[in-house]
Amino acid sequence: MECGIPAPCYGRGICYAEKLYLTIKICYFTQYKNFYIIISIKKLLQSSLNEYIIPSRTERRIIMSENTKDNRALLRRLAFAGVSAAFIFAATEIHVSTAIGYVNLGDAVILLVSYILGPFAFFPAAIGSALGDLLAGYAQYIVPTFLIKGSMGAVAGVLLLRREDKKISLVRRGLAAVLAEIIMIAGYFVFEALPFMYGPAAAAGSLIPNLIQALAAIAIALPLSYLKEINRVRF
Repeated sequence: MECGIPAPCYGRGICYAEKLYLTIKICYFTQYKNFYIIISIKKLLQSSLNEYIIPSRTERRIIMSENTKDNRALLRRLAFAGVSAAFIFAATEIHVSTAIGYVNLGDAVILLVSYILGPFAFFPAAIGSALGDLLAGYAQYIVPTFLIKGSMGAVAGVLLLRREDKKISLVRRGLAAVLAEIIMIAGYFVFEALPFMYGPAAAAGSLIPNLIQALAAIAIALPLSYLKEINRVRF
């Protein structure tokens, strides 16, 4: 009898750890007899051999089904983010010019998208708003708008994340909207107050228009967030 450890058994649908055993043969040859000791240890280190588990066909189907669902959810989220960026861009184009900029309805859509997508709203908020500045002829605002509007979407989205299917209270929705708009007002003020822009005095002139824009966005977004259609597409 040959000494050694047997090859692993790959039974159909049976985990490797269940079949694994260690055989230790101590062979001693004499002129008359072969002596050997066989020690079998079943389920050897089963807890540390999870990587050797061979799933059954049913288990493989379940795993593939879960992966497919995850991929579909990701694709759905990306598709919705792209559509949201287009809506934010369109809402940004609905604007009223001011002395150093313009007031628009893009913030209302950003707040709604944050409610639907969560922190992922950073991307459609940043991209849609920056494109609006580009086409409106405010090239110097593209980078700050990308960061400010994206931060609005991310912060509001974090506060509006789903938590064990619990309903989001009006207070939480309002807090998320207010913080997002504070980011917008403060962000543009800091940028416009820079020496190479307009300076603090001129930047202060945009505080009132931006405040009006913020209040309008909150007044539009909060009631719309209670619509069944909005909650149906929420991630």
